[in-house]
Amino acid sequence: MSAIKPPIGQSMAIAQLEAALSAKRNSGGTAQNRLAPAYLFTGSDGIGRKLMARWLIGQLLHDSDAVAHPDVLWIEPTFTQDGQHY
Repeated sequence: MSAIKPPIGQSMAIAQLEAALSAKRNSGGTAQNRLAPAYLFTGSDGIGRKLMARWLIGQLLHDSDAVAHPDVLWIEPTFTQDGQHY
């Protein structure tokens, strides 16, 4: 398992992701408990989007530094207009 602990305050998201992860490990599961082909972490600054994404990557790849893995594509805003990211 990943050495990264799940973020605090994201219990519903963590429960849903853990259910999907356990279905993946058990090679089955219902349609509700399967991993999606992609995840988009959105929300306000400071709510743990990056921590949650890193935790999920670590769980999937069994690596605490999985962000550097060649199968991971990390996308972030690269430009701003009037101080706002787009």
